[in-house]
Amino acid sequence: MRSFLTLLLGLILAIAGISACKKKTVPPANNNPAPAVCNLPAHTLSVNDTLRTFQTDSGMATANNTYNTEHVITATEGLSLDFEGNAQPGTGDYTITPVFIDVVPGSKKVYLQYFYDGQSYLGQGGTLHITSSGSGLAFDFCKVECKNTFGISFTVSAKGVIP
Repeated sequence: MRSFLTLLLGLILAIAGISACKKKTVPPANNNPAPAVCNLPAHTLSVNDTLRTFQTDSGMATANNTYNTEHVITATEGLSLDFEGNAQPGTGDYTITPVFIDVVPGSKKVYLQYFYDGQSYLGQGGTLHITSSGSGLAFDFCKVECKNTFGISFTVSAKGVIP
């Protein structure tokens, strides 16, 4: 009986050793994820894929050496953008930053805030594009995470004009 138990124990250890040596398959990394596609109509904001329309747009130079634009949906919801300098921004790509003091002349950064019901949700990263549009400027960005100080976040996209 003892030799049977020894043989059984040896067999169990051999099976365990073989299964431990089995190569694990790892799915390939997706190093080139597909870019987000928004295709928003003009003058709209998408929050968690729900479309809203801007009712008013305004822009002004601030005392902080930024050019601020506000795009309002209702009295309690909208979008605010702060660009470098005290004049309308130029065309090109701007990096979205959650750090206001990073928006300085020459930085090509923009401070993006989605505001809703008294809370401000800051854009955590991504790119905002500015293009010429007729007699003015147009902006757009796609699927940017906007987060408040409590960690609550929304996925926000927009297409609008810079007044």
